[in-house]
Amino acid sequence: MIFLYKTFLFLYLSSEILFSQNVLTAKLVQSNLDIDGKLDEKEWVNADSINNLVQIEPDNGRLSEFPTVVKVLYNSEFLFIGGKCYFNGKENSVRVPDFKRDFVFEESDGFGVILDLFNDKRNATAFFVNPLGVQRDEMVFDEKIVDENWNTKWYAETTVKNSCWTFEIAIPWSSIRYSQDADSFGINFIRLDRKSNELSAWVPFPRTYTMFRLDYEGTLNGIKTPSPHNEIRFTPYLLMQNGIDENGTGTGQSKKLKPGGDVKWAVNSNTTLDVTANTDFAQADFDRDIINLTNFDISLPEQRQFFLESAGLFKAGNTDGIIEPFFSRRIGINDNNNPIPMDGGLRLVHRDVVRNYGVLAALTHIPDSSKNLFLIGRYSQNYGTQNRFGLLTTYLRDSFNNGNNINLVNTLDGFIRFDDNLSFNWMVSSSLYSLNNLNDESVSKQNFYGYAQTASITYLTEDFHLYLNNFLISKDYYAESGFVTTKNIAAIESGTDLYLRPEWKPEFIRDFEPALYLNYYRNLTNGKLRQLYFTIWPVYILFQNGTVISAKWLPTRENLYEEFNPSDGITIEKGKYFYNRYEFNLTSDPSASLRYSFIISTGSYFNGSLDKLTSKIRYAPIPNVSISLNYEPNWLRNIGISGTDKKIEIISTELSLALNAKVGLAGFYQYNSEMKSSFVSLRFSWEYSPLSYLYILYNFGRTNSTSESYHNNQNQLLIKLSYQFQL
Repeated sequence: MIFLYKTFLFLYLSSEILFSQNVLTAKLVQSNLDIDGKLDEKEWVNADSINNLVQIEPDNGRLSEFPTVVKVLYNSEFLFIGGKCYFNGKENSVRVPDFKRDFVFEESDGFGVILDLFNDKRNATAFFVNPLGVQRDEMVFDEKIVDENWNTKWYAETTVKNSCWTFEIAIPWSSIRYSQDADSFGINFIRLDRKSNELSAWVPFPRTYTMFRLDYEGTLNGIKTPSPHNEIRFTPYLLMQNGIDENGTGTGQSKKLKPGGDVKWAVNSNTTLDVTANTDFAQADFDRDIINLTNFDISLPEQRQFFLESAGLFKAGNTDGIIEPFFSRRIGINDNNNPIPMDGGLRLVHRDVVRNYGVLAALTHIPDSSKNLFLIGRYSQNYGTQNRFGLLTTYLRDSFNNGNNINLVNTLDGFIRFDDNLSFNWMVSSSLYSLNNLNDESVSKQNFYGYAQTASITYLTEDFHLYLNNFLISKDYYAESGFVTTKNIAAIESGTDLYLRPEWKPEFIRDFEPALYLNYYRNLTNGKLRQLYFTIWPVYILFQNGTVISAKWLPTRENLYEEFNPSDGITIEKGKYFYNRYEFNLTSDPSASLRYSFIISTGSYFNGSLDKLTSKIRYAPIPNVSISLNYEPNWLRNIGISGTDKKIEIISTELSLALNAKVGLAGFYQYNSEMKSSFVSLRFSWEYSPLSYLYILYNFGRTNSTSESYHNNQNQLLIKLSYQFQL
């Protein structure tokens, strides 16, 4: 019976793609519409429409339980998309956790439109809106390379009434890049009804794919696009700072008035140039501290808008968090996560059906110490349906202490999709690190040559996922503009995930996802075992509302060939260790007003034991108000040479108050016992015009640690005002 159902479903989805009538005609209107979320103009009444979507989850291929109506209009200035999303319940039953722009789509009621503006089935441009009019936009290449922090100027308004929420979207043609003289686009519409956790689409796709797999798209006909024009957007800003900021980079100015600005130039329909001068990232989100008790380095996520946009183009390989030849946090942030002044930057990006390429340049300086020049070049050639081959080059010139240090990294990478299920990622990289001390001629110039390599093969179906990864990093591989988790290592990582939906499962359970992973690491130079561990995941239950219950076991063999210091005051001597760890997880419905996550980890750890709790609680009684508490204690017992007992903890809390999607106040507090540091931040933000902001920020931080820390002696008030002009 299951086989027959899956066969029918496969044939149904295939026919939808090959023989579907998923065609919608956009109607030309002569004037601009009043974007108010009501759809009461006569132009909407006469527009062509679609009247329902097809489920992706939970019952792939069935019609949606909740009708959705979508219509499209256009004129020489805008592409208009309007529609109605029906739901069960009253007006206050829509699920929207908060008013944060670029909201998490999986946590909110929402509607999205995904555009294939080059008709290449590779470059997706997506716009999402939720019932309260909060916006999200992103660009995705080949389904996996996501620029979710890409922001452009567009308009959306909504209304909620009588078990229906209505949306009205206006996307300026000047805000998007598209093929010249196109008369049709690939398009798909996506909707999530979060109360039932039903995901649906106009053109359905297998549930193991993402909504950005453009093989599954309909056609928007009747479009006559305007000729692309060389639009220029200029965003000047003025930053006023008063206070102290001593963060280990030599800064500590009490008063400062700093002008700066950004320019975005749409050179043509495929090419965009961004220039930033006297750059400041005062409004960037706060870094959350992480307790790392492993023998591998970890990286924090990029938070700065200039580097987030088009970040996917400059990625090589498929090993985030292990080897990244270019990692933008190395620009303008030091090794202790403290900011370094950035004088300016430039980014040129070109995308078309055949190739993508980009250039990024940035200049930073540490007062009275050094200047750093970063140059990054990227080229990616598309071939076949979804294959590509690319080159990434990074160059860093560092004048620290009057030196002339050069780091050059060249990387080749590629991606091959053999069929819908099987894909292969690979990367090879070489590095040159040249140290030249200009202050001391007696010190000879030193050159270090290194290499790294990765390969990853993945097989994915609706029932299971198999993967095999391999990577090598030599001891002299230096990517000073990138990130490397460790060196002198060869690794094999392999595993499988099952997606089980037996007929006997209760209706409130979506699926069972047991998994088994193997991670094997050895020293590259001598082949000796470094670490071997299994992740055995016998219990992983996903409920229909998004709740997760899981349990796993991690038997680990780890050999230390030198002493290891996981924390201040703890030294673990070299030797062979075997330990078992167990982890239990409970994560609630992420769209509920009260949501929580508790992860309990316990067991042996080297020659002692480690108990850890990772807890997160968030309460949002209404979208305008939310408060969260995060608590992560780690209890180390009888650890190291001295048999030390120690508790390490991070406590943080956040408060968010929002008047609407444009005006909000956020507060953040964090205490880190390892660094003996505390940090408080208050941030008021007002988007008074599209992509034009007023920020008022207050930061206070103290540390009693003798080492440099991320929050070191701050007490400052900052006011930043920006306005975007369109020329």
